[in-house]
Amino acid sequence: WCFGRFIRHGGWYPDHVLRFFPRERGRSNDALVHEKIELDPGMRIEQLQGDLLHYTYRSVQHYLVKSAQYAAAWAEQRERRGRHASLTQGILHGLGCFLRMYLLRLGLLDGRAGLLLALLSAHSTFVKYADLWARRQRPAPPPASGRILELCLSDGHGGLELYAARLCSLLRQRGHDCRAMAASNTL
Repeated sequence: WCFGRFIRHGGWYPDHVLRFFPRERGRSNDALVHEKIELDPGMRIEQLQGDLLHYTYRSVQHYLVKSAQYAAAWAEQRERRGRHASLTQGILHGLGCFLRMYLLRLGLLDGRAGLLLALLSAHSTFVKYADLWARRQRPAPPPASGRILELCLSDGHGGLELYAARLCSLLRQRGHDCRAMAASNTL
């Protein structure tokens, strides 16, 4: 079920996922995204009859938030393995994802919801490669000079903010770069 209807194509249905197993005979692998259950050797897997309803996403916003988390975890896992990616790879994999879901796996038969899922999946695929690419583009942090001080204090009444501003003023007179910021009171 997604975006107001059951999705029957695009590679979403049927989606056989191992759900029930004795805890002492199986465990999840270390994948950060789409973990798999690894069973002890000799365990037999059987398919149950019927469907397990899985309400995957409540809205497009929920999909985007969840896919951003998956993309970051995917990129983090690959970065730890020493992998890297290009934006061209992201574009090609995203395009391939769309064509596979919408045309080859007949997502078009799910109507507008199938089109939306194929487009969102292509976007998510691109984003995970873009995230991995961006991790290699980070500039080196500036050298620590000991001359920058940021004060972010708040008591919710303005007293600490005033104190931080006065302290920064004194520090600037002595040649230090100091910024006083007001913090939001979230308690």
